Amino acid sequence: MYVISSRTSNPKRVTANGDWAVLFSGNGKPPNDPPLPPSNYLAAGFLNSLVDPLLVVMHGYNNLESEAFSQFANISGLTVSDNSLPAHEFFGTIIGFDWPSLGSHSPALWKQFNLYKHDLDAARGAAVPALESFLDRLTNAVRGRGIRVNLMAHSMGNFVVSRVLTANPGLASRLDNVVSFAPDMLQSDLEQPELVAAADALAGNWFVYWAQADVVLLTASDWANILLGNEQWGGRRLGQEGPPTNGHFSRKVVTQCWDVPLSKQMGSTYNWDLREWPYSTKIHGLYWSNGPFLDNVVANVCRAEGCPPVVVDWAVQARAAS
Repeated sequence: MYVISSRTSNPKRVTANGDWAVLFSGNGKPPNDPPLPPSNYLAAGFLNSLVDPLLVVMHGYNNLESEAFSQFANISGLTVSDNSLPAHEFFGTIIGFDWPSLGSHSPALWKQFNLYKHDLDAARGAAVPALESFLDRLTNAVRGRGIRVNLMAHSMGNFVVSRVLTANPGLASRLDNVVSFAPDMLQSDLEQPELVAAADALAGNWFVYWAQADVVLLTASDWANILLGNEQWGGRRLGQEGPPTNGHFSRKVVTQCWDVPLSKQMGSTYNWDLREWPYSTKIHGLYWSNGPFLDNVVANVCRAEGCPPVVVDWAVQARAAS
């Protein structure tokens, strides 16, 4: 399993913000300490290991390096699990992109608030320039080899993706699909002209999965408003409210509400009085182990050129079942 690291501390994998290094793990754990691998370098062995389609997976906030590696090991099938993409018939290459988020499971609200602020700063200062540099180098290196490069990002990882494509919309023309699940992005972000242009330039589509029951992103909206004040990013979350009903974004944006399969996995019952699924903190991370989600991602990333996106209308199915 290969993981691209942009961590400058805890532990230090690169020497400066914006740099990245290719790490290898054969057991789902981070490699041992120094010497540091060369920064911003794609070795021949790494490039020769890549097969089509290629999926770059990014974690969200609140992840130690060990937690990120474990997540990547599970999703890539290095750890034998029904919750991996290969178990759902994905036969391409999966690599992780790790950025310097912290990790804490403390229930204290002030600790979580400070953690969120730290990770937001790390996403901006380290992850955004590192991801842009890596994707630029990677897409140029595999050009002409028939390898489609796809991105799959969770939570704040989507903030990183959106800021990379905002700064460099032309990069999107070298990408196939973008998969955003539980995206910690402004609800109206996909209406920004730069992101409309980026989505239009994709060879495939921009898939957005969201869930109203995601209380983590509901809380994140409040935190972002406190942290950022009147800055544009301080607002309601795309991953919790979905896109604006009458939003004007690219036709290549495909949004799917995923409350039904996630809530059913938890054993939740729909509240017909409130017309909503009960809120839960677990929903935010449940995508990683949700069979219908993994099936849908594989179907969309692996679909043949020219084939329409695979969309599941869970709301219609839920009404029919009731």
